[in-house]
Amino acid sequence: MILGGILLVLLIGVIVFLAVFHVEEVEVVGNTRYTTEDVQAEVLKGPFAANSFLMSVFRKKTQTEKMPFVSSIEVEMVSSHKLRLHVNEKQVIGYVRYLDCNMYFDKDGIVVESEVAPEVSDVIQAEDTDADVVEPEEIRDENETTYHAAVTDIPFITGLKFGHVVMDEKLPVENESVFNTVLGIARIVDKYEIQPDRVEFDDVYNITLHYGDIRVTLGPDTLLEEKITRVAAILPKISGKSGVLHLEDYSKDTVNIIFTEDVPEEDTDVRDQEDSQGDASGDDSQSFGEDASGDGETDSGEDVSGDGETGPGEDASGDEKTNSGEDASGDEETDSETDRSDTGETDSRNMETDGDDKGSGY
Repeated sequence: MILGGILLVLLIGVIVFLAVFHVEEVEVVGNTRYTTEDVQAEVLKGPFAANSFLMSVFRKKTQTEKMPFVSSIEVEMVSSHKLRLHVNEKQVIGYVRYLDCNMYFDKDGIVVESEVAPEVSDVIQAEDTDADVVEPEEIRDENETTYHAAVTDIPFITGLKFGHVVMDEKLPVENESVFNTVLGIARIVDKYEIQPDRVEFDDVYNITLHYGDIRVTLGPDTLLEEKITRVAAILPKISGKSGVLHLEDYSKDTVNIIFTEDVPEEDTDVRDQEDSQGDASGDDSQSFGEDASGDGETDSGEDVSGDGETGPGEDASGDEKTNSGEDASGDEETDSETDRSDTGETDSRNMETDGDDKGSGY
C-alpha cells in the first residue's frame, strides 16, 4: 500500500516534470552556413530532445562531424518551454586548391576543413557512369543525414605558393601577412555583396579580383576599403563586358578610374592591317568617362578625333588658335558641325577610334 503510494507520487512527479519542461519552441542563432532546420535536426535527437531541462544539462555543448564548418553548438534554456541553440562556426576566410581538393583556412591561415572540389567530383561521377565495371550497391543508413554548407561567400584564392597542406596547420606561405589581406578583402566584398569569382595574388602579392571576364587590379594592400568601394559602384556599369578595371595606382587624389576593354580578335586583325598600310592613328584606347577635372572638355591643343593631326587653322604647339568655324587664312568658313562630323563626334562620355582598345574613365 505504501509502496503503491510512493510509485504513484513518483509517476505524478515525472508527468509534471515532463509537462513543465516540454520543448515547444527552438531558436537557432549564429548559423550562416547551415539552415535552421539542419541545426535543429542535428541537435534535437535522442531521449532528451523534448525536455528543455535535460537538454540544457546533458546536451549543453554538442560537437558534430556532419557539419564540418561548425566547431560546436551550445544549448541554452531560455524558459521551461524554449531552447536557444548557439552555433559556433569556424571563421573561414578563404580556400585554396590543392590536389583536387578545396582547402579552407581561417584568419590565421590554419586549414580547418577540406572537401573534394565540386567540378572534380562531377568528373569522377561522370567517369563512374561511363565505366563498364559493375560496382556493388552501397548500403546507406536510412537515418544518416548529410548536411551541405553554404560556402559560396568564401573567396577562392590563387597565386599563393606552398609545397604541402596539412589539416589543422597553417598554410606554409612565405608572407603570412597575406592572411590579413584576405580577411580584409573578404569582409569588404561581403559588405558590398560583390563576391568575386577569384582573388589572385602575384609574386609580390599584388591583388586582382576576377568577376567573370572582368579583372580588377587593386595593386598592393593599401586603401583596400576605398578601392573596393569604387569597384562596387562601377561594376554595374561594366556588367557583361570584358576587360581590366585599373586601381593599381589608386590614391586618395584619384578622380577617374580607367576601364580598358578587351579587343575582339577580329578587331585586332583589322587594326594590324591598317597599321601595315600606315593608317594607324594615335591613342590605342577609348575613354567614355569624365576627365580628371570633371568638365568633360578637351584641351584646345588636342585633336578630338584622336588621329594625332592638327586642324588647318591650328598650330601644333597650341600657341596659335583659330575659330572652329574658319580656316587659317580666313578665306573660307566651315560649319562647326560639319568639321565635327569629319573628325568623328566627340562626346563627353564616349570618344572612339576605329578598331582600337577601349579605356573608360569612371
